Amino acid sequence: MDKIKLVYANTMDYGFSLQQRPHHIMNSLAKMGYDIHWINAEKQEGKTPDRYPNLTVWHNWENFIRRNPECDIYFSSWSKRHSDLDKLKIKKVVYDSLDNFKENEEDEEKMVSKSDLVFTTSQPLFDLRNSQHHNVHMCKNGCWYGFKDKIDDSIKPKDVSGDYILFSGAIGDWVDVNLINKLAEQFQVVVVGAYFGGDSLSDKVKALGTKNYVNLQTYYKNALVNIVPFKRCQTSDYSNPIKMYESAVFGVPTVSTDIPEAVSHKNVVYTATNHNDFIGQVQKAIKQRNDPVRKQALYDFAKENDWMVRVNLIDKEMRKLF
Repeated sequence: MDKIKLVYANTMDYGFSLQQRPHHIMNSLAKMGYDIHWINAEKQEGKTPDRYPNLTVWHNWENFIRRNPECDIYFSSWSKRHSDLDKLKIKKVVYDSLDNFKENEEDEEKMVSKSDLVFTTSQPLFDLRNSQHHNVHMCKNGCWYGFKDKIDDSIKPKDVSGDYILFSGAIGDWVDVNLINKLAEQFQVVVVGAYFGGDSLSDKVKALGTKNYVNLQTYYKNALVNIVPFKRCQTSDYSNPIKMYESAVFGVPTVSTDIPEAVSHKNVVYTATNHNDFIGQVQKAIKQRNDPVRKQALYDFAKENDWMVRVNLIDKEMRKLF
């Protein structure tokens, strides 16, 4: 068929600083020749679309649908966007299921039921969606392996000195902040990401807020250890932490609580069942961080989980729809 017109709408804004899963996927699909239309979540009246090769960024949903009443694929990664589906003439709906928040279960079921193809980021999510839909495929998070050779060894974070442990990502009620605070009693802990609620970080934790995606890589590269201090709850048990892959690009080990997706990668991720165990695993990871066998295993893990592996799968399954 002709170039596939794909809409990604009303979930988050397009930008070059913040880069999340949808940005990686849509940018890559545009490079593969898809005609991508990204509609920002923030509405800006009167602002003309930004145009890039095979990718147009719209700033007004109503303006977009007036000028584009039809599309080949509506691609969503947020369940509440099922309300968009009756506003366009859509050939196929693709749902990229990223989470399973308890409060959104009704919307999740509606989006799944209206989709022609469903991707999931974790094994628990796959098992759940596979019971709800006939065309479900695993497509976990990933990383850009190429950053391994693009970030110069001489480049260090300007706002951190000395050795540190890194937590990268949003802090919400699924994050064990008390564990982070305990770690800060023994190590310098650096947190890069937005705060969405939950317990308060200790004054001993160096909280730096969000960072440009490229700059974030320097924090991974220079960290002793990357941590995933998630509580065992519905949100985290269905998650697939992207930080496991992004830190592996630089051979930096990850220590995680025993959430399913961390346990499934025990060859490259240290896991723990309680606070004392977690601290012990951090100490162990630091001692073993320069072991050549473990470092190579991390590089291999990152290469196997490059974003283009994911995008090629998405492209293959979406083309089957036509």
